[in-house]
Amino acid sequence: MFKRLVNTITKSIVLTEEDLELIEAYFEPVQFTMKEIIEQQGQVPGYLYFISSGYMRIFFQNEDGEEQTSYLGTEGNFMTSFLLFIRRTKTKENVAVLINNTTKIR
Repeated sequence: MFKRLVNTITKSIVLTEEDLELIEAYFEPVQFTMKEIIEQQGQVPGYLYFISSGYMRIFFQNEDGEEQTSYLGTEGNFMTSFLLFIRRTKTKENVAVLINNTTKIR
């Protein structure tokens, strides 16, 4: 799992040994089940997720109560309600797992 994460990051920047140690210290492997909602609307997003395998989506309910997907996350990418995660603001969206196995950062 860490190898895939490191490979993704090193496509953009060079990592030092200290960087690698921090990655192992802050990224925690967590397995989620399909359709599990891991971030709920009305709460501040708590984690930045790296998708080591599987898919995730961000969705909300429209005025008619129907679910609408606003973002799909695929393997090898990061996922969260980015702006609200950074600003520490409550979200109106949910983050859900579409296919098993994702990793989160604490």
